[in-house]
Amino acid sequence: KVNSIVADRAKLARLALRTLWFACVGSDSPYALIATGGFGRGELYPHSDIDLLVLTPHPAPADLPERVQRFLAALWDLRYRVGHSARSLPQLREDARADVVLATSLLEARLICGEQARWKEMAPLLAQSIGWPPRDYLDAKLAEARERHQRFSDTTFNLEPQIKDGRGGLRDFQSTLWIAQVCCGAASYAAMERKGLLHRDERQRWLQAVDRLRAVRYALHLLAERAEDRLLFEFQPRLASLFGHVAVAGSNAAIEGFMHEYFRATARIDLIGERIIERVRERVLDLPVRRLREGWRIVDGRLESSARRELDGERLHELMDLVIRREDISALGPELAREVERLLGSHGKLLAGVRAKRLLLTLLQTAGSPRRALQIWARYGILGAVVPAFARISGLMQYDLFHVYTVDRHTLAVVNEVAKLSQDEEGEDLRYAHSVRRRIDQPGLLLLAALFHDIAKGRGGDHSRLGAVEVRRFAQHLALPPADRDLLAFLVRQHLAMSIVAQKQDIQDPVVISRFARLVQEPRQLDYLYLLTVADIRGTNPKLWNGWRARLLRDLHRFTERALRSGEAFRDDGRRRARVRRETMELLRGEGFGRDQVLRLWSGFPAEAFLRQGVDHLRWQTGALLRASPSRIEGRPDGADGPIGLTAVRSIGAQGAREVFVHVPDQTGIFAAIVATLDRLHLLVVGARVLTTPGGWTLDSFQVLDQDQRWTDPVGRNMEIQMRLEMALGESPLKIRLSRRNPSRQQKHFYFAPELRLRPQADAQRSELSLACSDQPGLLATVAQAFYQCGVNVHAARIATFGERVEDVFVLSNAQDQALDESEAEQLIAAVESALSQSN
Repeated sequence: KVNSIVADRAKLARLALRTLWFACVGSDSPYALIATGGFGRGELYPHSDIDLLVLTPHPAPADLPERVQRFLAALWDLRYRVGHSARSLPQLREDARADVVLATSLLEARLICGEQARWKEMAPLLAQSIGWPPRDYLDAKLAEARERHQRFSDTTFNLEPQIKDGRGGLRDFQSTLWIAQVCCGAASYAAMERKGLLHRDERQRWLQAVDRLRAVRYALHLLAERAEDRLLFEFQPRLASLFGHVAVAGSNAAIEGFMHEYFRATARIDLIGERIIERVRERVLDLPVRRLREGWRIVDGRLESSARRELDGERLHELMDLVIRREDISALGPELAREVERLLGSHGKLLAGVRAKRLLLTLLQTAGSPRRALQIWARYGILGAVVPAFARISGLMQYDLFHVYTVDRHTLAVVNEVAKLSQDEEGEDLRYAHSVRRRIDQPGLLLLAALFHDIAKGRGGDHSRLGAVEVRRFAQHLALPPADRDLLAFLVRQHLAMSIVAQKQDIQDPVVISRFARLVQEPRQLDYLYLLTVADIRGTNPKLWNGWRARLLRDLHRFTERALRSGEAFRDDGRRRARVRRETMELLRGEGFGRDQVLRLWSGFPAEAFLRQGVDHLRWQTGALLRASPSRIEGRPDGADGPIGLTAVRSIGAQGAREVFVHVPDQTGIFAAIVATLDRLHLLVVGARVLTTPGGWTLDSFQVLDQDQRWTDPVGRNMEIQMRLEMALGESPLKIRLSRRNPSRQQKHFYFAPELRLRPQADAQRSELSLACSDQPGLLATVAQAFYQCGVNVHAARIATFGERVEDVFVLSNAQDQALDESEAEQLIAAVESALSQSN
């Protein structure tokens, strides 16, 4: 229906243009009015442009005649979006030879009205393939497609895809038709079939997918009331409803089902378009051919069959093995890809046996990266036939800002990240992971766990638990040893556990470490889980992995490994404090500090400093204080002049992660002042530990991520942060200055009401506030100001952001350094809710 609607709209527009032309320009004009591009093709979406060419008898003047200008102005008055140009035929011929976009737009040129002689003069140009040799046109259009795909490959376009210009979009479909027309003279589907560029079964599935995208584009124009070709979040729910997906309260299943269908349609357009273009390349280009034994050949990196018999189960297994063994195979040729699709479509369980599963295990265990072979298997449906659950997640998208890839793409990315951990060429943030990877005795199992970790998404229920069942069943079919099955099931079942503990809980707390150590049970399982967690984060979103997360996971792994090997986490706090002091002292002595001066400084530290901080944190803070002028720190000489207090900043890793240390006299509002200053510096606070010495000085540390990309000099940036903090904290009284920045369009769309829960900690000395809310600029500073206004002290903060969702935990006390009573708790919750509502 949409095809006929856009065609009718184009007919009506041509009628309107013809009427206006005769009214404004007249019937005696020497000009011809020609429709080009999609309008010339006979398509007009509700808010699409109308592309026009005014063909002139002589070189077009800089200013068109008044009559033509009056015609164009009338079109704008009628709310038509017009793109126009004016050229003579010689100008057109010259420009088209230099500009492949202009040349392509002429392929679908159509006379609307005007001088017939001009149009007849133009016909030979179109008959001569618009002046482009087939080889040159093919190269130009493929380069254009590569550039377009690169432009729309950013993660934001994965979440909100471009219907027209994205990979597998309508532009790809149309470009394939243009290439067939110019390079092979096939200007219709029938001609493409006659010339062997397109098979009838492919044509049906191809056009079904294209019709789906056309319908979505038409509906999107109507909903957006503008020429919008991106599936923006705000339109996805209504589009899902229009296309028959019934919404259920509290569930995104309808939206995700709609997007699942959309991504499968784009995949179909991409796959069949690839086959057509490869068939064109084989006719136009002299492609290198390498013949293999047993009836196989490689045509320019693509595997094809040279045997006369049809593909069968035995040959398919041979194909799978060849793809694994031969690094020079980058894809399947068009005819072999079609045969694979036909065979798997008619024999769905052909690869359900042990032989195919063993080939998959061989693929994962092969030296080097499995990425190439696994992507080929996945692209052509082989992986989905070996692991049917993988076919169900192909094209499955999650409706949030956290997961930026479809589940199948994310899964393959995680497998690739696991494989890359065996290569020591990555940066500082992966050095520790590389050292753990060298201890892994069965890397194939780790890769298999990566392949299955999200295999059960989209079914409802706990995907980790369901996935553990899937991987155990797969391992049983392969007759893997019971210990291997248990490890695989553990990894899939617990693949989120380490990330959650590291980001949401206090990993300096021995109770947290003890609990996590009991979960992982043994060092070997800890190593495997750590590596899977690193790969999962890196394969989820390119922006997620940074020095801060690397350090959190490293510390959690180290602390848990020590607990498992020595049992330290299960013992009393005194032994842990003694170890931290001992190891830190050794490092400081190595830096040239004397034992007595270190002990003298530590004598003023609270006991928590040696229990709630790691050795590296304590070493850095102690060193910063010992290097500072005595006049700046606690215990400064009587009558000393100059600045009071010390701030220090250090970089962690290479992605803008930093640690900020603040040592100043404690006072009400100090936490809010620090956080507000960091926010104005575009530093995202992801963790905070607030300690106060018995003498009333802060030992506060903040982990931050730099959101300001303008700084290329990390030393200079650190100095700026230090200077701005010292200026802000030097004011008396302290001023809490919040920056006012508007939430992004996406943040506004995913807004949900804050969820707050306040409860006393186990020792009843502190209160713990859990806050879940939608992300927004300056969130932590806004909350900190509410704490300040309520007279609440902050002792620790853990900030975790998962796309559009923030989950923060604060350890608080009242002015008497006690847990908040019921009245204080109610007042605080009301203040936080009010602050967040005003800032949104």
